[in-house]
Amino acid sequence: MVDISSAFAMVMTSKVRQKILIAISKKPMRPMEIAKETKIKQSNVSVALSELERKGLVSCLTPDKLAWKVFRITEAGIEVLDMLTNDRPFDFLSTSKKHLALADKKNP
Repeated sequence: MVDISSAFAMVMTSKVRQKILIAISKKPMRPMEIAKETKIKQSNVSVALSELERKGLVSCLTPDKLAWKVFRITEAGIEVLDMLTNDRPFDFLSTSKKHLALADKKNP
């Protein structure tokens, strides 16, 4: 069973993991294809895919192959991606910082 809170926290800390989840949410892909689409080095894609797979957010459709592996997003991965896109935690932080800056200007 996937710990969604832990998986969400792990994905939140890495733009690379976020971009990979978004890319493979569209269709199953090989690391080389993900690298090309996201403009992330293939070695970094491979490391991130391993981390995402350990957390249960992606799965390999061709585990018997040494090369040309194809990865897809799992239900847990979709749930985490949904949390990222719907909750928009960065928008909240950005808005909070703007409010603090305005408060500082009003009360120097």
